Amino acid sequence: MNSYNLCLVLVLASLFALSCSQEQGKEEHTSKIANIQNEIEPAEKPAAFETALKNVDQLPLFGGCATWECSNQKLIQYIHDNLKYPEEAKSGTVEGKVFVQFIVETDGTVSNTYIAKDIGAGCGQAAASLVKNMNDLDVKWTPGRHEDKLVNVAMTLPFSFKLE
Repeated sequence: MNSYNLCLVLVLASLFALSCSQEQGKEEHTSKIANIQNEIEPAEKPAAFETALKNVDQLPLFGGCATWECSNQKLIQYIHDNLKYPEEAKSGTVEGKVFVQFIVETDGTVSNTYIAKDIGAGCGQAAASLVKNMNDLDVKWTPGRHEDKLVNVAMTLPFSFKLE
């Protein structure tokens, strides 16, 4: 075998070895992604969402408000004042949107809090805790109405986590 062919064989062998190590790295990376996805996949949606209404004549209102505009302003202020960015998410520079679903009951309380979409690192839990803590406020939600009856209403709140 001449020196040219020997060099070609060595180069090809090196590329094959590099390719194999990259494939192993891809497998490890894919495995890590799968593990992360398993951590943040939403739990099963509570059965109560099957009977709660989504489209109603009057949506629930937050903070004792009589209008949707007031309710939105108070809800945004409540989230701004009370949502804590988890330390794990800060240190891991985790950013994104979390969606929390819940039901506003006919008595104005919140139930069946459920993390519909999570970004991990404690962000979903922080958002869900904030929603659950609404039951500890002095003023409850004004329940939703449909066909002149108080009804349980399924709601979804988006939470944006962005480091500044």
